[in-house]
Amino acid sequence: MKHRSLRWIGAILLWSTLGLLFALPSLSSGNWRSMLVASLAQWWSWGLVTPLIYWIDRRLPFKEDQLGRRILAHLPVSVVLTIVYYYVLLGMAAALGLSAWSRLAGFVPMGALQGLLWNWLVYWVIFGVLETAQYYQHYLGSELRLERLERSFSKRA
Repeated sequence: MKHRSLRWIGAILLWSTLGLLFALPSLSSGNWRSMLVASLAQWWSWGLVTPLIYWIDRRLPFKEDQLGRRILAHLPVSVVLTIVYYYVLLGMAAALGLSAWSRLAGFVPMGALQGLLWNWLVYWVIFGVLETAQYYQHYLGSELRLERLERSFSKRA
């Protein structure tokens, strides 16, 4: 349980740090507070969508070494989850008092389409980070197996 709560705290810190970093250029303006809260809402929303990206990727019927197929499978998923992100963002903005709850009504407002390319790019960066972490874990596991194999071989010799 302690390990899980540390992960949550780390995730909150990560997404908050990203929100703060992306808000820095706007902090010199007179309306810095709302700019900071808007940036935090944006990145906290990605923090809520990221487990979905991970969950879907883990359920794909491809092996770890079939990266090309996984990327192709993520193409339609990335568009859908980018739109899901937009609705999460609208909810987060309404919860933080940045916009009205009524903006959640309707199907894909024009505002979603305006930022779709940027948000789609963010999706792929998140996917890339998740894949990099997965391949790093795979690499560490391979190194550990190789070390164990070498130890067992040296004991026999």
